[in-house]
Amino acid sequence: MKYLKKIVKKILIFVIVYYLKFFSCFLGINFVTKFLSSSSLTFLFPYIISRFGAKVGDNVVIKNIIIDNPKRNFENLKIGSNVYIGKNVFFDLPDEIILEDDVVIAANVQFFTHGDVGNRLLSKYIKRQQGKIIVGKGSWIGAGSIILYGSIIEPLCIIAAGSVVKGHLESGWIYGGVPAKKIKKIWGED
Repeated sequence: MKYLKKIVKKILIFVIVYYLKFFSCFLGINFVTKFLSSSSLTFLFPYIISRFGAKVGDNVVIKNIIIDNPKRNFENLKIGSNVYIGKNVFFDLPDEIILEDDVVIAANVQFFTHGDVGNRLLSKYIKRQQGKIIVGKGSWIGAGSIILYGSIIEPLCIIAAGSVVKGHLESGWIYGGVPAKKIKKIWGED
């Protein structure tokens, strides 16, 4: 029975990836992003995004993701092993997003690798900014947090729910607030 389930899963992965690759040839990568944001086949997400250029480690759980601004594929998304990504997590991919091993991303977290007002009046004063985001090994991002371009979260950080992160966060601290600031050392003395 276990062997039969494995075969059925592999066939399902093959059929869905073939379907997505075929239609993405005509409709572009946004066809795949729409599928990912609306599908309930979440156990297939790590396989699907890896077939479209993302680097995905072992034992990755993705509940539901929304991907915006991919170049031609998902090559700017790199996910380590033993990573958990909760529901409705948003990835903005003009630049790299790197989630190292053992990272936990709670529901409704948003990653923005760029800030741009577009071709509007403010573009004269506010230039496009862009930078990769790195979330270090073993870190935990609380629900509803926003991680902005150029942020580096060192290993073993906790980001409180609803925080806005911009910049470099040191390892071993709990951060929270808007903007996120050090709250408490995770271990040892403050």
